[in-house]
Amino acid sequence: MSVARHVYLRRVLFGRRFSAALTLFAGLRMMQLLGMSERDFQSAGGVLPICFALTSAMTFLVFVATPLFLLGLSDIPAMLASYLRAIRAGSRRASFMRLVPVVALRAAVFAFFTVMSGLVIVALRFGCAFSVAGYTLFALMETVPMAVMLLTCGLLLLAAYLATCSLPGAACCALVYDAVDYAIDRTYLADTPAMWLGWKLALFTYPVDLALELGKLVRLMAIALVFLALAAGAARRFDYQMADGGS
Repeated sequence: MSVARHVYLRRVLFGRRFSAALTLFAGLRMMQLLGMSERDFQSAGGVLPICFALTSAMTFLVFVATPLFLLGLSDIPAMLASYLRAIRAGSRRASFMRLVPVVALRAAVFAFFTVMSGLVIVALRFGCAFSVAGYTLFALMETVPMAVMLLTCGLLLLAAYLATCSLPGAACCALVYDAVDYAIDRTYLADTPAMWLGWKLALFTYPVDLALELGKLVRLMAIALVFLALAAGAARRFDYQMADGGS
């Protein structure tokens, strides 16, 4: 692979905005580490999922992690709007489909970073109370649904942008979806799994029920596929939207 192509792929897969979002997130995690102590984890009863939840509660994920992730995707709409990319791909829809793996990779990286940084805080502040195998298994089982949740938010961002040609409006749509389960969690429906649509599907409930967790993951993947289909359909009409907006 030539140096120029390597640099190009690196810029597309991990753009400056995504790198900046990760850097800012790392800074916030560092502040969180400095602000927590072993006493904060005493109420967890030595249960790893509960300890992790203390570092990555839904409030933190909804109002910190997801907005930063969407900031890291804010260069993708410009790629979607590029006529040159659409011509090279053969169609706007094909151009969109080429960017889906980029969004998925960024979601996986951000989710992995979120989970690992949370576990590092647990290890440093609560001590090495859990085995390496325990940390590894939990990291794997939490990273996957969290990556799917972030991917779902990213796909909604792109679908809304393709439908409205407005990045601020698209970001608002993704943030509203991001906060749906946060709102549900404050109603009598909080303990009704059938009503969960977002982060409550991605976070482990304790005690862990593998059948429930698998069902939550499948439903979250189904929501992601719906947003993928909506975005692919909107991509076909994007050029008409742009023409109407420019006329």
